[in-house]
Amino acid sequence: MADPRREAIKQLNMVDPDEKDSNGGHLPSRALHIVGPDKKVKLSFLYPACVGRNMDEVVRAVDALQTAAKHAVATPANWKPGERVVIPPAVSDEEAKKKFPQGFDTADLPSGKGYLRFTKEANVDIARELSHLLIMPGLTLGDVVPDLELDTTHGKIRLHDFVGDAYAIIFSHPADFTPVCTTELSEMAGYAGEFDKRGVKLLGFSCDDVESHNDWIKDIEAYKPGRRVGFPIVADPDREAIRQLNMIDADEKDTAGGELPNRALHIVGPDKKVKLSFLFPACTGRNMAEVLRATDALLTAARHRVATPVNWKPGERVVIPPGVSDEEAKERFPAGFETAQLPSNKCYLRFTNVD
Repeated sequence: MADPRREAIKQLNMVDPDEKDSNGGHLPSRALHIVGPDKKVKLSFLYPACVGRNMDEVVRAVDALQTAAKHAVATPANWKPGERVVIPPAVSDEEAKKKFPQGFDTADLPSGKGYLRFTKEANVDIARELSHLLIMPGLTLGDVVPDLELDTTHGKIRLHDFVGDAYAIIFSHPADFTPVCTTELSEMAGYAGEFDKRGVKLLGFSCDDVESHNDWIKDIEAYKPGRRVGFPIVADPDREAIRQLNMIDADEKDTAGGELPNRALHIVGPDKKVKLSFLFPACTGRNMAEVLRATDALLTAARHRVATPVNWKPGERVVIPPGVSDEEAKERFPAGFETAQLPSNKCYLRFTNVD
């Protein structure tokens, strides 16, 4: 699509606030919205210009959304096609037996609540149009996160003080003692050591109170023993923090009709600005491996003033930005670089290696 006036990218929340053309005009970010037949946004990836997306993750997210919509189920953290899906808490055991005649397994957790139920195959006779609508972001790439005072499982914090001079990942979950959230928190706990190596802080959000969080943590750690939840989880019973951080799921409500978080995740830089966001609906678990890959890409781009191509992984070649001349590139990258030979002969695609 051609958009020389930049009107479409503005309306579709696809502007990178830090990227300009030679005339100072807005340029797009690497935004990607998955839109359903009802024309509603189902899921969004908001990447800055310096970070190439992972197309395998886009396909995985599409598969997860379509599976959830077709079979009235949810997909746990890191789910891939063919793996077990989760039966939503609103479905009673009696109803589940009818909907899933192949049976289901209930995870045995310390809370004894029986909310985490897996089934191997979704009943193909059940179809429900996915109705989740993600609010087009208010807080988006380049925005400074509000300096909120928050009550957490580690005591009271101020968000800007928590981030400090580091990168931080803040991520929300619809509610305590819910199935997909439990799998996600377990996976994040499993990756916590990798983020710690990179000096990246983790901060979870859920709208229940601290006492509930502490009880829930026992389930999370029991789900996959050996994984410890060492990062704080924010309590937000009034839903004030999730509103200000663009973490509201427009269609998910609690039993009292109150707002619930979606599966939002913002990577925030030392300048307290949003660098990258994932906005997933409640029915779709995130892929923590992609969160780690995206974090590595951001850190690499910032450290070396480069960009990372599509599907990039640590150790692979990076891209020299077009604003860097060949002469400057020779000075900055003494190991050399390769220029892709393309029909335009513009020599804009240059690869190099960095430590």
